[in-house]
Amino acid sequence: MIRQKTILWLNQFAVTPDQGGGTRHLELSKELVKKGWKVILLASDFGLQSRSYAKRVNSLYREPVLENHEGVQLVWLWAAPYSLNNWRRLWNWVSFWLSAVRHEKSLPAIDLVIGSSPQPLAALAGLQISKRKKVPFWLEVRDLWPESLEAATGKKGGLFYGFVRILITYLYSRADKIIHLAEGTDGYLAKYGVPKTKLIFLPNGADVSQFLEPHRASQQEHINFVYLGSHGPANGLETLVEAAGIIGPKSGISFHMIGDGPIKKNLEVLAMNRGCGHLKFHPAVSKKQAIQRLRKASAGLMILRDEPLFQEAVSPNKVFDYMAAGLPVVSNVRGEVGRIIQEARAGLVAKDGSTQALATTISEFSNLPLCERNRMGNAGRQWMRKNRDRAVVAGTFHRALEETLQA
Repeated sequence: MIRQKTILWLNQFAVTPDQGGGTRHLELSKELVKKGWKVILLASDFGLQSRSYAKRVNSLYREPVLENHEGVQLVWLWAAPYSLNNWRRLWNWVSFWLSAVRHEKSLPAIDLVIGSSPQPLAALAGLQISKRKKVPFWLEVRDLWPESLEAATGKKGGLFYGFVRILITYLYSRADKIIHLAEGTDGYLAKYGVPKTKLIFLPNGADVSQFLEPHRASQQEHINFVYLGSHGPANGLETLVEAAGIIGPKSGISFHMIGDGPIKKNLEVLAMNRGCGHLKFHPAVSKKQAIQRLRKASAGLMILRDEPLFQEAVSPNKVFDYMAAGLPVVSNVRGEVGRIIQEARAGLVAKDGSTQALATTISEFSNLPLCERNRMGNAGRQWMRKNRDRAVVAGTFHRALEETLQA
């Protein structure tokens, strides 16, 4: 009997739909299972947004928690809890790395290991496991380190930045293949000497079948914008709050910001100081709840800090979720994300990253006829089905795996 080819995929922040966050890894894994692969996904059940455990009672229980999700074998590893973005968050990363390396002895025969880089120590664990198993290692680049951190904080240099640069350079050099989600990433990787022949483009997207048919108003109604996702330095949400202040509460426009992050409280204070009673903050929700919330919105907001890196080398989950939900998108990101929105004819993109440009674009969208807003939403959903549905991307993934492993 021929043994089923097995992929081990590590991403500390992988989640299931009952949790908050991106479900890329689970959804692609389910598609690979349909094509005959066995997939084991190593993740932590300590939530990035909830700051609590989803699969274990508390931090004292440190054994792996096993779960089968539609054929995908999920292994929830222990990672240390934290509440603030201080040294304890770094310990959370280190503890997951240690848990993953220790779990190697419990793994069956593996044919390929993929390490994802939302935090680079998880990818390092993948490389270490691949060496012990004597199998190929692929690196999935989600965040560019330390470039993303530098762009988000405006800081450069320092001991931590230097360590991360050394680590990621090592991972780039040791990876047999590198998966990237944004086309513009290849230019940054070239600076590290990564040849294009080493790259596999597996873009971000969404499982369109999960999203309910959008609510379509039959007449002009109140415009309800939603922002769904992290409230962190990289997201540039101060620009959105300031734009809401320019638009004002008498505009007939409301804003709903759903999610959590280190600067959320600062944003709430800024909104209060700007008199933004029409801008509401909501807690983070699970993927299932997010789908329900999106159905009731008029448009989705795709906002990022105005940095060159974020224009060309990021691929945010939220823009694809909006489009899969049939929502028009209003964005201040002019690079790759902006081109996708314009190619799909799925929304409007501000002319630059300024507060005034965003306020103008939001107002312009709100003044569009209802039929045009509905057309944008439908166009985005159709573009997603054709280009970025998980099944489409998984087809490319499957072929790349076959070429490597000669399945």
